[in-house]
Amino acid sequence: MPNERLLPIKVVVPSKGDYRPPEDNGGSVTIFPGCTDSFRQSLALQIEGVKAHFSAAFNEFGIPAVAKVTLKSEASAKSHRPTLLLNPTTCPIIGGNRLGELYISVEPHGLNALASQVRAGQAQKLEANISALQKIEPYTAEDALGIVRGADLQSSLAHDQSLNLRFRLFRHHSQQINLQIDEAFEKLSRVAQLGDPQVVDYAEGLRVFSLSRLGRGAIDALTRFVGTQSLSLFPHYQVVRTASRILDNITSTNFPAPLAGRAYGLVGMIDSGTDPNNPHLQAWVVDRMESFVPRSQQNNDHGSFVAGLLAQGKKLNHDDDRFPPDGSRIVDVVALDKDGQIEERDLLTVIDNALVTFPQVRVWNLSLGLVGDPCLDHEFSLLAAALDERSKRHGVLFVIAAGNYATRPLRSWPPQAGIDEGDRICPPADALRAITVGSVAHLDTASTRVRREEPSPFTRRGPGPGYLLKPELSHYGGNCDSSGGYLQTGVVSLDSAGHSAENIGTSFACPLVATVAANVFRELDIAPGAASPTLVKALLIHSALIRSVPDNAAGINYLGLGRPLASEEIIHCKQSSATIILQAPIQPRLEFAKRPFPMPTCLVDSEGNFRGEIFMTLLYDPPLDRAFGIEYCRNNVTATLGTVEQGETEGTEVYSREVNPVPKSLTKGYEKDLIQHGFKWSPLKLYHRIFKRGKGPAGKTWRLSLDLLNRSGATVTDKQDVVLIITIRDPAGKALVYDELVRDMARLSWAAQDLQVRSEVRVQGRAS
Repeated sequence: MPNERLLPIKVVVPSKGDYRPPEDNGGSVTIFPGCTDSFRQSLALQIEGVKAHFSAAFNEFGIPAVAKVTLKSEASAKSHRPTLLLNPTTCPIIGGNRLGELYISVEPHGLNALASQVRAGQAQKLEANISALQKIEPYTAEDALGIVRGADLQSSLAHDQSLNLRFRLFRHHSQQINLQIDEAFEKLSRVAQLGDPQVVDYAEGLRVFSLSRLGRGAIDALTRFVGTQSLSLFPHYQVVRTASRILDNITSTNFPAPLAGRAYGLVGMIDSGTDPNNPHLQAWVVDRMESFVPRSQQNNDHGSFVAGLLAQGKKLNHDDDRFPPDGSRIVDVVALDKDGQIEERDLLTVIDNALVTFPQVRVWNLSLGLVGDPCLDHEFSLLAAALDERSKRHGVLFVIAAGNYATRPLRSWPPQAGIDEGDRICPPADALRAITVGSVAHLDTASTRVRREEPSPFTRRGPGPGYLLKPELSHYGGNCDSSGGYLQTGVVSLDSAGHSAENIGTSFACPLVATVAANVFRELDIAPGAASPTLVKALLIHSALIRSVPDNAAGINYLGLGRPLASEEIIHCKQSSATIILQAPIQPRLEFAKRPFPMPTCLVDSEGNFRGEIFMTLLYDPPLDRAFGIEYCRNNVTATLGTVEQGETEGTEVYSREVNPVPKSLTKGYEKDLIQHGFKWSPLKLYHRIFKRGKGPAGKTWRLSLDLLNRSGATVTDKQDVVLIITIRDPAGKALVYDELVRDMARLSWAAQDLQVRSEVRVQGRAS
């Protein structure tokens, strides 16, 4: 169906009848093998060892310490969590780290009670809890320091007095205990001459300080303190500056100013600043904050290049239709000086000031990355937690570059052997609520490392911590040879001297996605709450899924779902491809189900074969708690779309899932398998199926359901809002899918309305 006109997406409002109590299937108790008397005795001795280890500290500080509990690998699922054994009367769980590793609050009386339970507890559920354990050990100074040695940390601080120590205290699930820990730390600060510790606001539940000018012995005192969770130097973040290749002078012809009367997206750019002496670029800058970096200390190369792509990415790149057609106006926040680096504490200060000063900005571009090691499987960075907190607090969407891999020779495709974890994404690209952007090559030559549409040789890969999908999206950041040469294969933007120039980097793929997000926000944000960051992020991801379904885990780890569509296409659908948005609050003790779910009969051919294609994107903003390490996301929502048939026994039904997860159809297995394939506990889930052969589900009743599961110990009682986007299309582009789906929803009395879009409301207003 060529030149199909764009039609409004339908938004479905849940009804009271969509919620019902789930069937109670009960639950069996699993007692893992090996729970013998000798095993119990061994655990009890370990508990006594923990008590002995902290004996002096209990007397010195008078506060609880922390121990680590490691579960058996097959016991890491929520249903096996030993909460009956580890409770407020013994040693309660207060956090975690790796999969199957828990942190517990320990005091002498609680450890005595725990040892007694382990030795003599006979109840079946208690025995099951005991059998899930592998070992119990104290949380030590080595745990607090990670891979860094205390002596090396002390040496670094002595060598450079300008360095600041990032110090984090444990939080227990007791306001009184936390207050006691704070008071003990204040006393330690005076005794050990730690100066005046400054609180750094990261996120709720995190107690972090900045310590400076520490004397000899300070590190030993801090690691010996049982309230210490971690200590390290504050990380630094940077923009990667490479010499751009000058192409031409900028003029009003090759870089036009915004058109009078035309609406544009708005992006806040936290970077090295734009060139204030370039009138063509400044025409796109609506406001500027440079109070943190004096003009004399600025180098605007990187920021000008990013800004040019935000404003005129397509025009600068030879009107290539693969680049976003819509530009954005810019709020320019100068954060990085001419050295191109910034300490994490200072970066947070800049971000907080920018968010308060410019509340009208809903999309913020961060084309920077950590100077240091890449992300870990089990740990979200503190900066990621801080950005997630601010995203929620201010209702904004951060768009973050995946980062650049710089080791020569740069990566080929498929990747050469030996890279291992070297090209993994770096913070803050692990921010859960953000969109992380990878880079794809748009051009190639005989000498380039990869072909066009393959991951750029420098782009970093996922998954993120917790094996979550990162990056979610990608765009064009250029191509190069094995040593980084990019003659005529980079992206084109502006330098700081008024020229068009060529360069490469994920920094420059990032603004291409940010400008799309900003224009979607502009179109949808016509009333308070109409456009949430979750909805905008889901729409961009869904559009990329429709453009190209990833068929392997390697590709999705580097490029995510690929490039999003243009903003106009994202917020509309076509006659042969109908899209609906379901924004539903899911409740902890109620199942959400739409039955029957209308499936257009126009997709059934004359022989009774179903010939449709279905895409589903599920995204929600879960409660988060960094204290639990890999279990950062505190709940899980899953979607299923399938068919229901009469069972062999009267009154029974058989349900069949028809639309499978992307990229791997994995719905069963151990907890570790489910997590490592990005299926369980991920707030972003993707589903797809194209029906090619056989009769498939033609003539059957369809059912859509959503289920919510909270983490063990998570005190989550609120409803969980989810965004579910479903597209049903005719792969041949001929069937009138949209009209039939709209009629069927009306016939079923679904409360469905058009997605309200600013441009169409404006047109309707003029027509009236």
